[in-house]
Amino acid sequence: MANSTTDLAVGLGKLLSLLQEAFQGSATTKAFVNFLGWDLPPGLEEIGLAGVDLTVFLEKLEIVLESTEDEWGDEILMASRIADLAIAMSNLVEEIQHFSQELPTQLAQYGDYVSRTKIH
Repeated sequence: MANSTTDLAVGLGKLLSLLQEAFQGSATTKAFVNFLGWDLPPGLEEIGLAGVDLTVFLEKLEIVLESTEDEWGDEILMASRIADLAIAMSNLVEEIQHFSQELPTQLAQYGDYVSRTKIH
């Protein structure tokens, strides 16, 4: 049952699991933003990345990744697990989109910060 769609979902999941650390606290958020080449405005330590919850997605991903060879042979079982993973990924994408839509409003309180840093 493993195919390119499954491989893509697993690859994206591994990438997102690496980003989870950057989303967990203000110090790592600041380091992540700095890594991208930007500085947070003075007085701002958290831009809302902690509000993006990867927990459910990563749980569903782990279930798929840790499936045994016998479980991969059970198409109904794996279809259910992959569907659960796809739903969790869809929900995560919605959370990220919501975050990205709210970010300009959060940063607007810092005047021309967005235009000066060219983050937009």
